Amino acid sequence: MDEGTQGLYIFGAMTISFSLAWHWLVKSYKHAVIGSTVTTVILFQLATVMHIGYIDPFIPIGVLITGAITVIVAVVIGLPFKAHRAKSAN
Repeated sequence: MDEGTQGLYIFGAMTISFSLAWHWLVKSYKHAVIGSTVTTVILFQLATVMHIGYIDPFIPIGVLITGAITVIVAVVIGLPFKAHRAKSAN
């Protein structure tokens, strides 16, 4: 398995894990999405810098792309949490 594929697996695992954790711990759907996105993007970019040994000159593009993907995943993963909380409140 090449480094690119490993990076995608790591990014996917981080995105799903942080999204689940944030939605489980934070009751506000919006805050959980934002927290999950920020945490995932920062830690993934930090891991990338540590892996390659320098700050990639294209890091702003990487932040935008990983941020967009992470927002989508966090929104989708948070929907069952949001529905369960709405059902529990009634």
